[in-house]
Amino acid sequence: MSGGRATIQLDQNIINQAQAGDISAISREGLWLIDNYQIECKHYADLEFTSGFLSNTGNLHGFWKSLIKDSVARGKYPMLIAKQNNRPIVLLTSPSKSPTIIKPIITLHNWRAEVRLFSDIEKLIEEP
Repeated sequence: MSGGRATIQLDQNIINQAQAGDISAISREGLWLIDNYQIECKHYADLEFTSGFLSNTGNLHGFWKSLIKDSVARGKYPMLIAKQNNRPIVLLTSPSKSPTIIKPIITLHNWRAEVRLFSDIEKLIEEP
């Protein structure tokens, strides 16, 4: 269920900070990320980028709106990692709340989101 357990508990007014979202930490080095961000991961054939960016509808927009609601309830920043078939992986964060120095490729003011290419972040990790 990935982050489903925490979502079900939230519906029962139980806030499970350790298992909120699709990614959790298994070592101390990752705790700062999980303590500050609720991370969701989505892979869909069509994230409906165009309808999202132009008319605030579609899968990606819906995922982001839902994540914003859940992360506010937990006092965390939202982070969405999303993949559409035949497209690069993207990372969405709130403006100026990204844990990386990589500049966004798009700022979606109506969404209050910044979009980065995940591959740019991976390059930081690979560099010595």
